[in-house]
Amino acid sequence: MPGSYRKRGKKYYLEVTITDYSGKANRFSKTCDIKIDTDRKAEKELAKFYAACAEGKISRQSSLTVSDMCNLVMDKIAGPTLKRNTVRGYRTCQKRIDDTIGSKKMAKVKPIHVQDWVNELRDYGKNGLSPKTIKNTYSFLRMCFEMMVEWGELDKSPCVRIRLPKLEPKEVDTLTKDEVVQFMNCLDALPEEQQDYKVAALLALFCGLRRGEICGIDEEAVDLKQLQTQICKTHYVDSAGVYEDTPKSKAGYRTIVFPREVADEIQRLITYHKKEKLLLGTKWQDSSALIKGAFGNAMYPNNLWDWLTRFLSENNMRHFSFHALRHTYTSMLGWMRKDISEISKSLGHSKQSTTLNTYMHMFQDLEEAKRKTAADLSEQIIKLKAEN
Repeated sequence: MPGSYRKRGKKYYLEVTITDYSGKANRFSKTCDIKIDTDRKAEKELAKFYAACAEGKISRQSSLTVSDMCNLVMDKIAGPTLKRNTVRGYRTCQKRIDDTIGSKKMAKVKPIHVQDWVNELRDYGKNGLSPKTIKNTYSFLRMCFEMMVEWGELDKSPCVRIRLPKLEPKEVDTLTKDEVVQFMNCLDALPEEQQDYKVAALLALFCGLRRGEICGIDEEAVDLKQLQTQICKTHYVDSAGVYEDTPKSKAGYRTIVFPREVADEIQRLITYHKKEKLLLGTKWQDSSALIKGAFGNAMYPNNLWDWLTRFLSENNMRHFSFHALRHTYTSMLGWMRKDISEISKSLGHSKQSTTLNTYMHMFQDLEEAKRKTAADLSEQIIKLKAEN
């Protein structure tokens, strides 16, 4: 039997070696707590211990550090199966873990250590971390520990009953009615060479699309007769440049329908592209994207943000993000009394809770408006009855 035992004072120390499927020898050990007074009894306990280890009922005490554990999970699970943008976020979380709890032995981490680590993250870095960033970093660490439990490297995860900082609801920025009117008037005054930016802004404001989704629309996929297009890919940006990927979730695959006015602007954009292609000749890159750069290349998503900043400044409007146009679209749907499920599908949210959590204040306002309307109607009914 691949194992041995030796006496340690009044107890016996057992040690066995199990070879896994790859031929790697894994060593397991334990000190017997039960009373063993003869070698015969020690051999019997050794046989039981060996059988339990061979059946996978005993987890070996891994020498992996927390950083080793995170690297292992990223190499085996995250890197090969997850989206590039998700992996980038995980790598950011991993760096925070490496800088803090990374050197600690994985098998020796207890819930109290995780709680202390979460508390210390508030002061991590130059300005500390926000509750949302702390939650994301903790979620990544918990995922790694849970994977080690699934793989039999740990008996249980230490990420249990951990208290996280309370998430403060962040009110989204939306344009007022007057700001929408001013914004539209300023868009109408744009020269033809900025038609790509105009259409991108309209798709965000009246279709609720994200920058990456707008840049991912193919010109040939736009159906101007049916006033619709499919969202089936998106563009992201990382240190290597722009890359194409699928939507964030299954719900991200959707058909968007745009107003006739937006369709007219898209038609003008397509006509403009044809003229530019003839004018530039071989310099025209002829990207399949609807929204193009100056030389017919697919537009860099961050260019939309840069353009909007200049546009607002030139027109003496307050600064707001490009994403605020998407928020304004949602706000308009809400005030049009659209159902939450319809709004969620239109935005490409995989869960209605995401929509509710982001726009909770808006729906609360809607409820107040509905109640006021009901109260006004009740008052009118009373007056009508009194008149009769």
